[in-house]
Amino acid sequence: MDDIKPVVEKIISRLSDRDVSETLAAFVARMVVYENPERFRLDKPLTPDSMGELVELSARFLQQTDSPSLETVKMQVAFDGAYFQHHTELEKARFKKEKRLQDLQAAITAVTSKSAGDFEAMTALYRQIFTYLTVHAGCDARGDGPVQREIAAALESVFPRVGLKSFVALSHGEKAAQLQELARLIMGIRLFNAEVGKGGEGLDDVPGLSRTEASNLLSRVNGLLEDVREVCQQYSDVLVYAHLGSDEEPREGVGGRSWADTRSRWRDELTNRRQFAAYLKSLVEEVHVSLEAIKMSADAYAHEIEDVKRMVGARTSVPKEQVYPKFSALAGLWVSLQDHRDRVASRRKIFLA
Repeated sequence: MDDIKPVVEKIISRLSDRDVSETLAAFVARMVVYENPERFRLDKPLTPDSMGELVELSARFLQQTDSPSLETVKMQVAFDGAYFQHHTELEKARFKKEKRLQDLQAAITAVTSKSAGDFEAMTALYRQIFTYLTVHAGCDARGDGPVQREIAAALESVFPRVGLKSFVALSHGEKAAQLQELARLIMGIRLFNAEVGKGGEGLDDVPGLSRTEASNLLSRVNGLLEDVREVCQQYSDVLVYAHLGSDEEPREGVGGRSWADTRSRWRDELTNRRQFAAYLKSLVEEVHVSLEAIKMSADAYAHEIEDVKRMVGARTSVPKEQVYPKFSALAGLWVSLQDHRDRVASRRKIFLA
């Protein structure tokens, strides 16, 4: 059935006085179709009469008041929508940064050895490399704050301007690889400086914060999940008792409803709570996976930091063949931890939605 869009438009038009989104209308329309296979054939287009009936049934469902079934559907749509929205926002932010880095990398690697003797061209190239490093660090190259000054100092130490002639003589792929490695080295140096209290401006304690934030979120979601499971058990106990506890049904149910309607509502409310518990469980599982990955990366990060501290000690210089791989490893672990932290933040937004 491909003609769901006109059905959605008719449902929304019919319920113009209510807050019904396209997503909710489409979800309910599909639900009605799947629940009534004898009325609506999935392998055939809707006739005007069947479309009118589908709109009527969907609108009737959406017009319910005090309905656990409707609330369950709204919850499903809200959860799926929040999940998609926050995942998309996270991916857009990453894509924007990656696109900026790719554009800068393309401009940098396009410079050839023909420009090696051009002072202005080499100065512009060095400035572009600096810009690449600031974008990689998540700051603005146009500023003159402590972050920019720290990056500039690290760049001059690791890759002085005299190295530009050798750099432009490399192949396109070699320049790209060296540029990416340079970004990791600068990041690793700044991370180590932060650990020893000699720099690292603008860098969060990502290993510590990511672990704390994930642990706190996991605790909150787990706590709510246990509460909801307890409520589900209470509903189940009541329904079992209502079914087996007496040979004679009460004349009336709860809230002026019949006994049969009361039991039906309790079943719908139980379904609602079970659906909520299922969503919470999926969040618990995702956050737990992130927390375990964070712990592993944070432990590896701490190990690398201690290795560099022992390597550097009180010495004024250390062979770069020994220390550079350590700086690069620190940067890789930090980026991985930041990715997990972003993912946990996204799940926190879903939990609070």
